[in-house]
Amino acid sequence: MKEELRSEPREQIALPLSGDGGVGGATRDISASGLYFELNSDAPIGNEVNVTVELTVAGRAFALNCQGKVVRIEQHAGRTGMAIRIRACRLAADN
Repeated sequence: MKEELRSEPREQIALPLSGDGGVGGATRDISASGLYFELNSDAPIGNEVNVTVELTVAGRAFALNCQGKVVRIEQHAGRTGMAIRIRACRLAADN
């Protein structure tokens, strides 16, 4: 059995996401310290990336802007799964 390496529990949730250069995708799971998402593009392991997760709470739109480091890449039927370790996040209300 593979040893669990995650430092925080993850919640499976699909949320719209955009990355560097306007590349779109969706989260698969999220935790306080990391994100896993699928998109049509990838970045090399070790690269720093910026992603924005789109949230709607009580009818109000928010953007969770995160900076992180790519720690894993997986290929799935023409899409790329990417895991990042979050270095910083900022929640902003969309106006």
